[in-house]
Amino acid sequence: MSKIMRRLATGVATLAVAGGAVFVTGGAASATTIESVGHSAVVTASHTVAQQQNANRRWDGRRWWSRSGGGHGHWYGNDRGHRYRYDGRRFYGWGHGKWHRLSAGYIRHHGFNNGCF
Repeated sequence: MSKIMRRLATGVATLAVAGGAVFVTGGAASATTIESVGHSAVVTASHTVAQQQNANRRWDGRRWWSRSGGGHGHWYGNDRGHRYRYDGRRFYGWGHGKWHRLSAGYIRHHGFNNGCF
């Protein structure tokens, strides 16, 4: 019984902390700015993540590709849960337990670029 009560108390405390965090950030996020007539504001925000490309890691404009094996293996990439491979000539997709060659239409539609390798 003691173990159940301890777990229940831990869960309640976790929810209380999480609820407090949501309440505090919600108050700050919901603050509004009142503008007077004739004034306007323009806000521009950008966030760029800079990751370095090297001999074993490349960006093709849509997804990161990496390879192992001392730089002599195939390139592997992920895009929203889909796994891809490039062998230097063709693109492949992983499905049903094996690699399948991708069609030219699929490659065009999904923006694959072999120029980055």
